[in-house]
Amino acid sequence: MAYLDSTVWNDIQDTNAVDIARRPKLGLVDAVKDGTPFIDFLSPSAKQQLSEISSLRDIKFPYLKDQEITVVTTPGFDFIPSNLPETGTYSFNVYDVFSGLRHHPSSYDNNVVDGMYARNSQMLNVAYKMGQTIEGIVAARLEERKTQKLEHLIQINQGDGTYAFDTGATNILSVNKAGQKETMFSNLTQLMEANEVGGNYRIVTNPAGLAVQKHEALKYSANNDKNLAALGFFTPEQMYESRSISGGSDVFNGWLLRDGAMGLYENYPFDFRQGTVVNGKK
Repeated sequence: MAYLDSTVWNDIQDTNAVDIARRPKLGLVDAVKDGTPFIDFLSPSAKQQLSEISSLRDIKFPYLKDQEITVVTTPGFDFIPSNLPETGTYSFNVYDVFSGLRHHPSSYDNNVVDGMYARNSQMLNVAYKMGQTIEGIVAARLEERKTQKLEHLIQINQGDGTYAFDTGATNILSVNKAGQKETMFSNLTQLMEANEVGGNYRIVTNPAGLAVQKHEALKYSANNDKNLAALGFFTPEQMYESRSISGGSDVFNGWLLRDGAMGLYENYPFDFRQGTVVNGKK
């Protein structure tokens, strides 16, 4: 007759322990990654370099600056302006986001928790925390690069202050609640077009920041009494939420991003691509 040991008791328990970690959406990372394929100023070979180059090296790519063209009204060969092009360089920020984990298979021998299940959960938690770190980096870059001045606001304002820069912080564009319900998406994209930065846009806000807009887009159903297409509502694929963004008030906070204006390229350093062994550990 077999003895009752821990193995027998383990057999009547679920070894796939419940992972109670909460992992909210990483909307900032998702928004930037989804816009990355639309970057049109990098060649395929340059993108390949970004994925392999060492973080210790500066990454720069040349470009032709927007020219100030001189036009004269005096005819004649002697009066032809030179209008020579001028070059500049784009600089890219490289960040090392690093973490890791230790896994000891022996500690799960005859354990009520399955070792592979625990390892997979551990890896997911580490990866998610690294994603949160990247969110902080993206938020800082967006804060640095956001538009400081927009023209043609008078046309979009409709005369009722629907869209206005905060008096205390001139680089923050506020949209009142009436505008958020119906006209916001159409007016924002037209405002960008008027400022010569047209294109496809994505918006990322604090959690539930776009609840009003989503409800407004859905409430009329198929037999609607309004032309919802004319309101220019964003599709679900263009709207993102992130816990890295604080709501602050009953009016949402967030950023409007043009596709290709910012991108993320994952980098795998040489040592990691070749495989690393330290003191017998891989």
